[in-house]
Amino acid sequence: MNPKTFAKTLILAMLLLPGLVMADFLKKTGTFESRLILDETVRLDIDTGSGSIEVRAGPDDEAIIKGVVQVRKGGFWGNNDDADELLQQVRDNPPIELSGGRLKVGHFSDRSLRKRVSVSFEIVVPADTEVVADSGSGSITVVGINAPVNADTGSGSVTLENISGSVNADTGSGSVTLENITGSVMADTGSGSIRADNIAGTFHGDTGSGSIKVEGRQEGRWTLDTGSGSVTVDLPDDAAFDVDLESSSGKIVIDHPMMMQGEMSRKHVKGEVRGGGPLLHVDTGSGGIRVE
Repeated sequence: MNPKTFAKTLILAMLLLPGLVMADFLKKTGTFESRLILDETVRLDIDTGSGSIEVRAGPDDEAIIKGVVQVRKGGFWGNNDDADELLQQVRDNPPIELSGGRLKVGHFSDRSLRKRVSVSFEIVVPADTEVVADSGSGSITVVGINAPVNADTGSGSVTLENISGSVNADTGSGSVTLENITGSVMADTGSGSIRADNIAGTFHGDTGSGSIKVEGRQEGRWTLDTGSGSVTVDLPDDAAFDVDLESSSGKIVIDHPMMMQGEMSRKHVKGEVRGGGPLLHVDTGSGGIRVE
């Protein structure tokens, strides 16, 4: 490394190191784990102001809840003892409540704690548990649930796999990934891509900016909308459906035999495939559309 490059590297390290040290100095971290015996079907309701959420299916009579807790100090000269006390308080009394068929996780009775405490959760519940997961900022993953799933995050990715129930996936900024969903689907992201594989029910996908790719067999209407991004739909070779496709700026391609309806233009295509069936409606402000 020549002297000039070394000097630049040293200066960059000196600029970054205080920030990294301060970021570590301004928080305390700890963990907790709770196990609950379940004698009935429950609804899981998770809420974390800042932190990731992961839910997976497990034994039929047990819930396992693991939390990673971070406590922010009041400032660079924050009170170490205060942070330690808050961390211990959460570890000794984790935000978990089971009552009336509802398992509430992450709901602090002391709302002021949310300003300084963030918790990331790893949760195992029976497969027939309905899941409602909400994070102000953090990714959400739910796998193997045979019941409705509602996942909402202000900022972060949403991944739902092997769900036998209706699905609602919503993120203000982040990607949405769906795989093996047999119920109806609502997927919405303000900025990010949507990818869905092996979808069997109705589908509504909306992104302000990002591509959409959906594969499966229609059993109801599919509506796909993106302000800016391409849309690709992969349907079986024998699929019968109606199409209404519109792109303000982009090419429209349909790899299926189609009977046209009304007027056709480069920006708008409407018709029937193999006699028609569920409607496939696609609208993109800027981007191509391809139906395979």
